[in-house]
Amino acid sequence: MKSLLYLLLSFVSIGFLISCGSTKPYYKNEQDGKPTDGASRADDPSSYSLFLGGGIALDGSSDVLKAIQSDSKQGDGLVLLGDNVGLDQFPSSSADEIAADHPVYAQLKSLSAWFTDFYLLPGEKEWSEGKKSSVAALSALDKLLKDVKAKGRLLVPAKDCGMPEVVRLSDHLVLVLMDSQWAIESESRPGVNIPGCELNNVLELTNTIKDVIESHPIDFIVFASHHPLYANGPTAGNYSFGSNFIPLPVVGTLINGVKNLVGSNQHFGHPP
Repeated sequence: MKSLLYLLLSFVSIGFLISCGSTKPYYKNEQDGKPTDGASRADDPSSYSLFLGGGIALDGSSDVLKAIQSDSKQGDGLVLLGDNVGLDQFPSSSADEIAADHPVYAQLKSLSAWFTDFYLLPGEKEWSEGKKSSVAALSALDKLLKDVKAKGRLLVPAKDCGMPEVVRLSDHLVLVLMDSQWAIESESRPGVNIPGCELNNVLELTNTIKDVIESHPIDFIVFASHHPLYANGPTAGNYSFGSNFIPLPVVGTLINGVKNLVGSNQHFGHPP
């Protein structure tokens, strides 16, 4: 009995060791672990930073957004990666227009005035009204936000479709804006095509991404989307060896299997 208990404890200990991961952020060329202060770049007109962040609250309570604003200088770029704003945040009476003093709308206008390249990519929140996601909800949000930027659209890509939008930021830097939530919606509704869309399914989206890469052989390419193009962690249904022993051997394996069978479609490991 004692031998079995020691063996079990050994497996659990090994599992903990294997599943350990670093949570420390790493920054290039920074000894103190802090990104460069935007004020130090203010005197260099050639400097440019592109900030990307998803799930950021736009009501003034986000420390992430405050850090971005503190570290940036006017003329930089910002891409909001989705789950930033949804229809439910606005009064139902504002179907065609939002009051200029609405806190979320005012924040977006302020960001648009500060960042030269400013875009919002759709996530689950942008696609949803209440607990239901639909093209209609995304289109209604796009209509509400149409005047945020002085020129061009805030919510991209265009036409509520999955076709990536390519933006050239400099001579050798290209930004590819993608609606990864569209890929999930298209999988959830097989055979249902959105009128006027260039893409019909995820396979066509994959081929389009390949075309973008091949057509920019000497450029640096930044792909921006709400969901990662590739993930090798739990989001993709890939669990550490150690997780199979938590809370007990076999039980941990069963828990991982159940997660894949009934997981959210926002995770790569969800059932097709």
